[in-house]
Amino acid sequence: MYAFFGLSTVSYFASQGAAKVLGPVLAQTARLGFVCAGGWYLLSIDAPATHFFWLAAASMVLLGVLSALSVALTRWGPKSGPVPDIRPALM
Repeated sequence: MYAFFGLSTVSYFASQGAAKVLGPVLAQTARLGFVCAGGWYLLSIDAPATHFFWLAAASMVLLGVLSALSVALTRWGPKSGPVPDIRPALM
């Protein structure tokens, strides 16, 4: 399960270098919602501790898959449009 957590970390840092971090951040938000909803459900049915560990493991898989998908589906090319003129700061 830690491999998926590592995959999400690598995806986040790769996206950060390209200034496109929205996908990995939303993946982490989805993981938070998944853990909150799953934890609330497990608490409501008095589940044993092992179920909470399985929930944490499943959330790592979810995070890794969503982060990798967000990086794979992101358009990495330059933005289309006019290129601004570069002028010296001091004239």
